[in-house]
Amino acid sequence: AVLQEIEHKQLIPHCNAMGQFLLEQLSSLPYITDLSGRGLFIGFKVKDRTSSEIVELLKHQGIIVGIGANDTIRIKPPLVVTQDDLSLFIDTLQRLM
Repeated sequence: AVLQEIEHKQLIPHCNAMGQFLLEQLSSLPYITDLSGRGLFIGFKVKDRTSSEIVELLKHQGIIVGIGANDTIRIKPPLVVTQDDLSLFIDTLQRLM
């Protein structure tokens, strides 16, 4: 049933498109380093800031992200995330910098 929903709603192509959008947006920010990812599973670091500091700042703005290996910020949004949701994340990150 779950796999049928994923296929019916075309979530795989959607995730690839949203992930590409997010990678493009993040790569345009001068303070983002070590950017990598596939689909909606994306990781990055921020120059001159610790990952835990960024995670806390985002949490206070209502955005939950995690910390992965090597002090990398991990983004794993839901499969149904929209471009507007991702733009809000980018705008919030820019505001916090």
